[in-house]
Amino acid sequence: MSALLTLALLAPLSLAEAVEAEPDRPGLRIRLAHDQLREGALDEAVANARRVLRDWPRSVRARLVLAGVAHRRGDVEAARAYIEEAVALAPGPIAGAAERVQARIQPQARVSIWSARGYAGAFHDTRAVPSDPEVGEDPDGEAAWRGLVGAAVDWKQARGRLRLSGGGEIDRTAHFLGTDAAGQRDRLLARLQGRAVYELPEAGVLGLRLEGRGALSGRRGTPHHSGGGLGAWWGRGVSPFSPWLEVRGVYYRFAEQTGYADPDAFVLEGGLGAATHWRRFRGTLRLGALRVVNDDGFDETAADLGGDVVLGPVVLSARGGTALRDDALRPRASLGARWALGRGVALRLDTRWRALVGEAPEAWSRWVAGLTVEWTR
Repeated sequence: MSALLTLALLAPLSLAEAVEAEPDRPGLRIRLAHDQLREGALDEAVANARRVLRDWPRSVRARLVLAGVAHRRGDVEAARAYIEEAVALAPGPIAGAAERVQARIQPQARVSIWSARGYAGAFHDTRAVPSDPEVGEDPDGEAAWRGLVGAAVDWKQARGRLRLSGGGEIDRTAHFLGTDAAGQRDRLLARLQGRAVYELPEAGVLGLRLEGRGALSGRRGTPHHSGGGLGAWWGRGVSPFSPWLEVRGVYYRFAEQTGYADPDAFVLEGGLGAATHWRRFRGTLRLGALRVVNDDGFDETAADLGGDVVLGPVVLSARGGTALRDDALRPRASLGARWALGRGVALRLDTRWRALVGEAPEAWSRWVAGLTVEWTR
């Protein structure tokens, strides 16, 4: 303790650093969770509140943090449940404050939340323009640098067991260090989506997702594709282990100038897996299959495993898996780190690798790495 005090006098610790130095002090961790809730780092707030409940199962303040997170996410029922537990456990003054909060969250109250995001980043792509394997030249493709700028708006509403959400996003990718061929890979993407989730008593949750998208390509913005689809899923919704199952169908229409012999494509996709959340670790396992229905269609089966580790304001991520498409193996992997700087600002570092395993010249590998700044309100 004296060493920590000496260090604090010489170089004052941030709250996150203090928690790292003394991870078993619940008061420090709850203060950090409150700050994360206020700044919108909801996953990190939940992880810290649950860590406190693991060691101090009667903690009232941890339950109030979880109630605040549930309310921010539009889950009214969960927020009320946490507050009811806090009222039952709390001493008089805290119970009175919790009861006043509870009175404002009625069972049928509608809670609407709007949020906006903006982001900008730069990436290096070792294969920005894939080579033609029939030519046999430059089998690794063309490397280039590109920039990404985007903005999104999200909306959530909850009423009882039903949760609705929707939003739109638009982003622009432009290659600023590369040849004219790389410039033809520029994209302007627009996406819209809506979701409905219903909680089934003792049986998990059911969800529906409707999505639409369109794209312009090249530096002049010529039409590339448009499409949309519908998906449905079921999940157990129970931590630390939650199995899930989903099906999805998406239709795409490609513009004539893209050169597709069959411009219409319909994608059928199914997947099953499980998620877990244990202390600072979140993990997912997914097994999936898809079929592209058109003259040039293909089948693909895939397996992916991923995980996140929450270290205060920093979240480390790793993903890996492989897909089998038309008897060709397509392994992939990614590493990432997200650092919440406070006031809705975060830095994200990502690197992704994909490859096609086979005989040259068809075999190739591709690395994409970059840094993105995010702003959320």
